[in-house]
Amino acid sequence: MEGYGTYYLIDLIDYYSKNTLTTYFSATHGAEALIAACTEALAEARRLGVPMPEKIKLVTDNGPPMISRPNAEVRRSLGCNV
Repeated sequence: MEGYGTYYLIDLIDYYSKNTLTTYFSATHGAEALIAACTEALAEARRLGVPMPEKIKLVTDNGPPMISRPNAEVRRSLGCNV
């Protein structure tokens, strides 16, 4: 990471196995960073052969990026429930 400033960490973990699916660093903490992290986590879960339920349940702190409209649209398209 170049320069100085604040960076944010988004860590997505499989609830059942407790395995980290992605650790995403971002200069922002908005919905775009969260969407990118969720997309990476889903790709990693598929790569690892993690059984995917019909509906994916996300356990979250319900912070502003998580309950934003852009994130809700992406969750719906990916088949996720919160």
